[in-house]
Amino acid sequence: MSTARSAPGARGSPQLTSALWCARRGWAVFPMQPQGKLPLRGCERCSPFLPGGTVPNPAYERHAGHSCPCHAEGRWCHGVLAATTNAEIITGWWRTEPRANVGLHTGRSHLVVIDVDAHGGNRPEAPAAFLPGRRLPEGCAPRTLVSGWDTLAVLAEVNHQPLPMVEPPTLAVLTPRAGLHLYYAVDPGSLWRQSNGALAWAVDVRAGDSHVPVPGTVVRAGCYLAQGDVKEPAALPTWLAAELRRTGHWPPPPRAPSLLPAPRSVSGGRGLVETVVTNALTAVANAADGERNRSLWVAGRSLGRLVGVGLMSESDAVALITEAGEQRGISRHEAKAQKTIAGGIEAGKREPFVPRDPRTARTRDRS
Repeated sequence: MSTARSAPGARGSPQLTSALWCARRGWAVFPMQPQGKLPLRGCERCSPFLPGGTVPNPAYERHAGHSCPCHAEGRWCHGVLAATTNAEIITGWWRTEPRANVGLHTGRSHLVVIDVDAHGGNRPEAPAAFLPGRRLPEGCAPRTLVSGWDTLAVLAEVNHQPLPMVEPPTLAVLTPRAGLHLYYAVDPGSLWRQSNGALAWAVDVRAGDSHVPVPGTVVRAGCYLAQGDVKEPAALPTWLAAELRRTGHWPPPPRAPSLLPAPRSVSGGRGLVETVVTNALTAVANAADGERNRSLWVAGRSLGRLVGVGLMSESDAVALITEAGEQRGISRHEAKAQKTIAGGIEAGKREPFVPRDPRTARTRDRS
């Protein structure tokens, strides 16, 4: 990313005006591609691909985006992870790229955004998939549920609550494809996290390190238009917060694995388990953009080697990696992620840690 040139017309850029307006109200923003929703490409060190997004970048250095030093230097590397409320940095970004769209980091802005999808996509075959963990009300035919507008309304009905689109009044933004973004304010430091479809079919949750285009954003498909006179997000309704917790949008308390008795033939025992688990889960929680899926497989393989030699149960291995993944924004309901974890564990079980005779190990240690 270059910050040397100053683009003409930056002072009058509507995007800069919008970004600074967000920053003044405490909403953290970052630049996205003009007329798009993807982040701008960062510096060479932080960009896995060359411009165009298909050819690997030989200058890329794999590292954790959350702790990237480029952020302290005011760069927009790693997209949403660079989001800030610093007016000086924001002004510099949009002077460099005045046409960049404005993305909003939901977590740092103390927001949860309910993303209602109007076009639905592939409808689930099982009725239970429309409202995970809830039964559809009597008389509600699955064939009548054709979009997120429908499933969110049914979720409110089973909770005996009014439509979220109506009560409480909150900032609501109509998306270019007739969907809806419902903005809700949450306490600073909240641990809400994102998901796709875990709350209800065709209803996504933007929270944590997720993002949404700010109201007024123009993309190729159209414009994100604020609706009505309400310009402030309401507090997250109690019933909706309870549903979010029920569907895994708040991390459970950390727990220690239930270790199995260490076989006598394995050198290392519980110390080995602690080291392997800590290294594997830390790598998942700090995985760089584009490396999250690989980190799940590698962690699965590492813990699978413990499972294979009897130092850990397979259910504990899955649970621990899933929890670490959630810290990185990977939903426990994401089928691809769970399949990747399972594949890694199976690979590790096929190559368990090699048993060693403790007497041989002690002899070697003394030599």
